[in-house]
Amino acid sequence: GVPARTPKSVATALFYVTLLIAPSLPSGKAFMTQEIRVFISSPGDVADERAIAPKVIDQLNYEDGLRDHFALKALAWEQVGVPMPANQSAQKSVDTYMTKPSQCEVVIVIFWSRMGTPMEMDGVQYLSGTHYEFIEAMQGAEKNDSPLVLVYKRTQPINFSSDDPDIFKKIDQHKKVQDFLATFNNDDGSIKHPYKT
Repeated sequence: GVPARTPKSVATALFYVTLLIAPSLPSGKAFMTQEIRVFISSPGDVADERAIAPKVIDQLNYEDGLRDHFALKALAWEQVGVPMPANQSAQKSVDTYMTKPSQCEVVIVIFWSRMGTPMEMDGVQYLSGTHYEFIEAMQGAEKNDSPLVLVYKRTQPINFSSDDPDIFKKIDQHKKVQDFLATFNNDDGSIKHPYKT
């Protein structure tokens, strides 16, 4: 799954992603360093993964077979240092001052217990900023065959305490994640959009 400490599955996926991308590079660039931007998207409940993922991505730049051809760059808003003007939404700031997911080569989306806070972008309602980033990336992939969108769900059990005054809000958030991931399957149970646990 997506472990809380060492997301090896993410590293493995990115390793093979770069090898798959190599044959599709423009002629003459196969032996030049190609930047691969990796957009990290998630609600706020997977802080461990968000902190570790950029380090894992950076370590991949030293792997044999990759370092001479690729330069992986993690894009996480809190590490890039995105300015947050008071007169625009946080998501608009990410789009403006960092980049949109669809403009990257790889987008990693991580879920666990929360979907996040509902938001509106350009007149369209989304379940959260993460939901918007996933949709925006998928629309780019359908139109341009890029980015590659990798979805993960942390499998660590979620403990709800009956003494928690926010228990019903937390249960509702978890249900929204489950309902969202359920849309990855067709009505007949076949897989429409795969994700890794």
